[in-house]
Amino acid sequence: MDVDQLEKWVMETDEGKIWLNGQKVPLLAKRDELLSEVKTANGRITELEQRLSQAESNLSESDAFIARNVVDGELEQLLKGAGVFDALTPIVKKAVQDTYGVQIKRANGDFTAYGTIKGADGTDTEAGLEDIVKDWAKQSASGQFIMARNNGGGATGDNRSGSGTPPPSLQGYNGRQLASMSDADFANARNSELRRQH
Repeated sequence: MDVDQLEKWVMETDEGKIWLNGQKVPLLAKRDELLSEVKTANGRITELEQRLSQAESNLSESDAFIARNVVDGELEQLLKGAGVFDALTPIVKKAVQDTYGVQIKRANGDFTAYGTIKGADGTDTEAGLEDIVKDWAKQSASGQFIMARNNGGGATGDNRSGSGTPPPSLQGYNGRQLASMSDADFANARNSELRRQH
């Protein structure tokens, strides 16, 4: 039987059609089996992708938490080393972070913080926390926060600002707001904050 005769037999005779269907059945069964395996595999892949995405999200959150705590701790220690009053450290830390644009980066598994110091010529230079704290400590406004420069002096009186109202709490102020306060108002607020701590 040649090819044309075989094709005619398969397409036109009942016996040929039965034979062709018999050949299709195991192929269709194998196709269905493979499709089922693909669907199962796709479901597992989707589940694993979701779990991986969640793990990456958890790791990212964990890294951010660790970075914030490591950097906050390092900055706090540097500020204490510079002589900042303990009670004012959180305020100064926030002000330094805002003023110098402190950011965190990760390299080789370690977190480092850096910010920008404005040079005398007006150029911005990237610097680490230690250099940032040294630059901040050189600023005249930092003297109000540092024990060594204050030498126990400061504003005296009944803990009121010049307007006769109680001084504001320094906790809610950012660096720019602190810089815009008058020296007298700041000194009163600082002293009030110190008294609240004791």
